[in-house]
Amino acid sequence: MKFKRGSSSELVLKNIFVSLGDQLILDDVNLVVKKGELVSLLGPSGCGKTTMLKTISGLLQPDRGDIFMDDVNVTQETSCKRGAVIVFQDLRLFPNMTVEENVAYPLKLQGIDGKKRRDKVQKLLENVQLDGYEKRSIYEISGGQVQRVALARAVAANPNILLLDEPFSSLDGNLREDMRELLLNLHRTFDITTVLVTHDQQEALMMSDRIAVMGNGQIIQYDSPAVIYNQPANKEVADYFGGGNYITGRVKQGVFRSEQLTFPVAKADGLYQALFRPSALKPISGANYSVQYVRYLGESWQIEVERLGSRLLLSLPSDYYLKPGDLLDIEFDLEKVVMIA
Repeated sequence: MKFKRGSSSELVLKNIFVSLGDQLILDDVNLVVKKGELVSLLGPSGCGKTTMLKTISGLLQPDRGDIFMDDVNVTQETSCKRGAVIVFQDLRLFPNMTVEENVAYPLKLQGIDGKKRRDKVQKLLENVQLDGYEKRSIYEISGGQVQRVALARAVAANPNILLLDEPFSSLDGNLREDMRELLLNLHRTFDITTVLVTHDQQEALMMSDRIAVMGNGQIIQYDSPAVIYNQPANKEVADYFGGGNYITGRVKQGVFRSEQLTFPVAKADGLYQALFRPSALKPISGANYSVQYVRYLGESWQIEVERLGSRLLLSLPSDYYLKPGDLLDIEFDLEKVVMIA
C-alpha cells in the first residue's frame, strides 16, 4: 500500500457492480468522497447501502469496477489492509471485555503497548464522554454508552475511512440527537473521511457534507443537502424528502400554467410538476378552499384543504386556528416552488 494508515483518504468508486446470488445489488455505482468529508448514503431498505459499505471495506468483492483510496487501487486488497473500518448496527463489541479493553483492542493489534496505549484509550474515552467507565463491562452500560464505545474503538483503529451502518437506528429520539452531535464532534476532531448509511432524511440533511440518494442499486442524485432538498433530480428524490403538493401543468414560453395557478418560470417548454411543500402554502381570505381536517403537531398544524376534488396539504404555525369546514384561499410562495420535469 502506498498510503499511510490513519491519514484521512479520498475514496473513489468507479463502475462498481455487485451481485449476491442471482440478484444485482449495486448497478454501475460511481462515487467520490473527498478527504475529510462526511457523506451519507440515503435510501429505502434494500437499495444497496449496506452492500456498498461492505464493498468499500473489502468484506465483499465487486463483480466489476474499481475502488481507489488516494489514487491507490485497493480493489484486490484484503479488508485489513484497506484502512477502512466499519461499524455495524449490532456494533459487535467483545462482551467478555471491559470498556477499556474493547477500545484498546485495535491498539494492541497495531503493536501499541504500555503507557502510550493507556493514554490513547483514556483520551478516546474522554472524546466520547465515557471518562470513568473504563472498568465497566459492556453489560453494565446503557445502549447509548455502548454506541460510544463502538465509535471510540473504531477511531482507535486509526482508519483512513470510517464506515457507519445505521449506528443510531436502535436509539430513541433524544439519545439519537446526542449521538449525532457526538459523531460530528469526533469527525471534526479527527478529520476522518466518513461514509454514513442512514434511512433518516433529517439525519442526512443535518450531518452531511454531501448526500448520495440511492434506489435500486444506483445513485439517483449526489450533491449537497441544500441542493438535494431544493433541487431534487426527480419525483422519487422529492418524495423521499417528504414530497408535498404536486401541481401538474405545462410550461410554454417561460410561463407555467395549470388549473390552480399560473406563474413565470425559467424552464424549457414542456410538461412539469410544480412541487410546493406544505410550508410553502399560506391561507388567505377567500372561499375557494374548504378545510377537510386539522392535526395538531405541537409546534405546527397539519391542515388539508380541498377545492373541486383537488386537495392540498399545509403546515402552519401553532398560533393559527382553523377547523374543518372553514373556507379560505391559498397563497403559493413562488420562491419555494420546485419544478420537476
